[in-house]
Formats: sequence, structure tokens, C-alpha cells
Amino acid sequence: MTEINKSNDKCIDCGTTDNLVHLPFSEVVRCEECAAKEYQRESHAYEAGEAAKRQERLDGVFYSKCPKVMQQLDRDQFPSDLETYDAIMSAPLTDKGIIILGITGAGKSRTMWQLAKRLITQDAVNVEILEDCRFGRMIECSYDKGMSGHDALIKQFQYAGVLMIDDLGKAKMTGRIESDLFDIIDYRYAEGRPTVITTQFIGETLLRRFTCKETGAALVRRIKEVNSGFCLSAPD
Repeated sequence: MTEINKSNDKCIDCGTTDNLVHLPFSEVVRCEECAAKEYQRESHAYEAGEAAKRQERLDGVFYSKCPKVMQQLDRDQFPSDLETYDAIMSAPLTDKGIIILGITGAGKSRTMWQLAKRLITQDAVNVEILEDCRFGRMIECSYDKGMSGHDALIKQFQYAGVLMIDDLGKAKMTGRIESDLFDIIDYRYAEGRPTVITTQFIGETLLRRFTCKETGAALVRRIKEVNSGFCLSAPD
């Protein structure tokens, strides 16, 4: 707790009466030199606290979500052009989101996880990861807990600060899974919650992955409305 000056005619730290600084909204008085030192001490303490929080989010949140093989990125071994990777990592994440397109092995998933790492550790964002190949199983398991369990799962993805869907269109879908996926993406679009999607399919090729063409067309239309699109490809 900061000590309060009993007298406003001398520095609380060194006792000098020269070059005093009367801080706004405070009874504390310091000379210019001591005020600068105190500001530096507070800045260092704040940065140390923020660094500790980032490390806690890295250890307690990101590493618990991310597969070990995806936790680090070796730029020398990255299979696609790094210029596009850097553009994705620095792109402003608007309320609509980002779509990352590329063939198998282009580094889409690894890029997505590194973006998640930044959002979780540096920006303290609540990020939910939805792997397309597991979504169907998650939906089926949620019904085992009744409608409340299913509704809770859908809301978990709808309300996340950022939702990331990896490899959209890779897994076989049923009408029920397609409907739930559309509900999630449509809600997020309407509420201005960003969604990051990685896929090797786009347009008609993605539409052919759906059993219900009406739902598929509506979902593809929503995906086309994302704000930023990037295509990972092999460097020249």
C-alpha cells in the first residue's frame, strides 16, 4: 500500500522540497526524479504480472488444448510460403473471421494452432477448437446426455470468443450434423463473433460434401461472407 504524504511540501521518498510533482487524484508528492523511478518500478511490476498471466494461459489453456505436434512451428520446415503465414498471423480478426484454404499438407492446421496460441496467450481470448472429424462424434455423444447436453454443446461453440473449425468438409456429415454446424456458424455471423475456418474445399467442392444441399448452400454462402481469405501454397 502506498504511503500518503502527511505534508505536501516534500518528496515522500527522498524528502527533498525541490521539483515536486503533485500527482492528480492523489495526496502523494514526489520529486521529478523519484516520480520517474516509481513509474519505472510500477511499469516493470505490471509487465512482470502480465508476463506471468501469459505464461499461465500458455501452460494451463493452450497446451491443454493443442496436440503436442502442433505446439511449435519451425519456419524452416513450414511447407507453404511464409509470407502468407505471416499475413494470417498479423491479420486483424474482425467480427466475421478468417478462412484458410490449402491442400492437404499445406500447413493449415499448424497455422490455425499458432493463431490460437497468440489469441489465448497474448490477447486472453476464449478460443474453442472444433475439429471437423470429431464434430459428429461430439454431437452424437451430446444426445446421450439429453437435449440439455446437446444444447450446452452447441452454445459452447456459439458463444466462444473465437471459434476455430479445422478441416471443414473432411469428415462425412449427416443431416443432423450439418444442421447443427449451420446453427453454430449462422449464430456467430449474426452476433459478430469471429470464426476461423481451415479447409481444402471451397465453393462447389465444399457443397458436394453435404448430404442436404439446401443446408450446404446456406453454409457455403455464410463462409463466403468471411472478411479475410488466405490460400496457403508451396513457395516458388
